[in-house]
Amino acid sequence: NFAGSAIGMNEGIFNAVRLGGVTLEEAWDMSSIHPWNLMRKAALMPPPRLADAFIIARHDRNQFAIKATVIGRRLVYSA
Repeated sequence: NFAGSAIGMNEGIFNAVRLGGVTLEEAWDMSSIHPWNLMRKAALMPPPRLADAFIIARHDRNQFAIKATVIGRRLVYSA
């Protein structure tokens, strides 16, 4: 969940696209890449390698659903 929120990331992304007038790519960056960059700078962490982690998601007019998360070639979440 987002900090202080009762909704999950998938619902937040869907709402940003549906209600906020942004693209799916923009909503994804706002909820993942931009916060990561802020945390990385604050903690002086090395940037992630893009091939190390990815998600598989489904998006249509009614929902955005994360189906799987893969980190380091290992499936860590599956819906």
